[in-house]
Amino acid sequence: MLRSIWNVQKELIEGDLVRVLPSYGQQADIHVIYSARLETSAKLRACVLKLEQSLPGFLRVD
Repeated sequence: MLRSIWNVQKELIEGDLVRVLPSYGQQADIHVIYSARLETSAKLRACVLKLEQSLPGFLRVD
């Protein structure tokens, strides 16, 4: 079964799971979906910016 990194990240870090095919993986896009009336929301822009900054480091497993 192919699982998302965020589903098993804790186990990988703790050594409970080991990557056996580190060069094999699939890319997946992440989308933010919101109402058109929120398009100019400063809070929404701040949230999206935080996600853009945080997710790459969160999803990386060395």
